[in-house]
Amino acid sequence: ARDERRQDLGRRLVVAEAESRRHRERADRAEAAHRAAEADVGEGEKADELLASTLARLTVARKTLKEREWELTTIRRRLEDYEEDRLRYESRLHNLETALEKATAVRIEGAQRLPGGARP
Repeated sequence: ARDERRQDLGRRLVVAEAESRRHRERADRAEAAHRAAEADVGEGEKADELLASTLARLTVARKTLKEREWELTTIRRRLEDYEEDRLRYESRLHNLETALEKATAVRIEGAQRLPGGARP
């Protein structure tokens, strides 16, 4: 279940990164359009409308980009937490397996020392 959750978060991270790139590209295009609109300001009202529209789209794109970047940060943090948990559980499992092996060895050794070499 943990691995499935990690895989799901990984897939979501890939999707969110792709969306973030698309929004970044969109913001870049909007900024280019904004610069082009500023260069054409001499065209009067049309240029003003284009500029206002471009600025509005740019503002929306930046807001969306910030939201996506926040989602990416959250997903990355979760993945790091899951990885830390996985490593901690692996270490704990290793320690428990080692303790079990030692206990089994002590038990076998103790049984062999009994009269008649009885086995557990």
